[in-house]
Amino acid sequence: LKTDQDNGIILADGYAPPHWDEFRQNFTTAMIEAGFPACPGEIMVRNPMWSKPLAAWCEDLRAWVLTPDEQALMNVAIFYDAAPVVGDSTLLDRAKAYLFDLLQDNAAFHARFARAIDLFDTPLGFFSTFVTEKGPHKDELDIKKGGIFPLMHGVRALALQQRLTETNTVQRIRRLQAQGVFDKAFGEQLADAFNCLLGLRLSARLEKARLHKPLDNFIRPDEVSKLERDLLKDSLQIVKKLKEVVRHRFHLAMF
Repeated sequence: LKTDQDNGIILADGYAPPHWDEFRQNFTTAMIEAGFPACPGEIMVRNPMWSKPLAAWCEDLRAWVLTPDEQALMNVAIFYDAAPVVGDSTLLDRAKAYLFDLLQDNAAFHARFARAIDLFDTPLGFFSTFVTEKGPHKDELDIKKGGIFPLMHGVRALALQQRLTETNTVQRIRRLQAQGVFDKAFGEQLADAFNCLLGLRLSARLEKARLHKPLDNFIRPDEVSKLERDLLKDSLQIVKKLKEVVRHRFHLAMF
């Protein structure tokens, strides 16, 4: 169940590592050999776009903010979620501080960034009935698109607006709760919903692995227990409520 790798490097300005190109390629290859597949989007050390000096990072961050097309918004999301692993972590701190300064009072960018919460419909219909797929995934729902992604991204958008440095979704929820963006009850509901959705996806994937089926983000509501179905419905209702909070806070009706 290992995910694909997402990694990069920030070099101190003026530093030229020996055997730089060879090191970057060898690092990515070693990660693949260790069991972490290559990232389809090439967000890896071997890609020069994700391995460069601090000044070059700042130039790209500025370009992404000034021209926020779909790819630029995705790049900002990826970068904002980055956490230091080894080396001088202040380089990442400085790059993120630069991003925060670029976004100061930039309501238009924040709205475009937050708008991704509406990329996928929440799979709940009237009377809290599940809206499942047709075709190859008949009677299934995509728990990532319908629940996990909009919850993660909604929290991410609010955290970015507040200049939070946490990268973990639950930690971001706690900080947003502490800052009054959420009340205590809703913050707890969000954290519980996130953990529930992740748990249901994990259970479904483990069962598919046991049966030697392809791993994906689909689950069949009719194959889980009544308690799990009720928790899934409650969690998706919380996702819908979060979407309303994000739409209101970023005035998405105007865009």
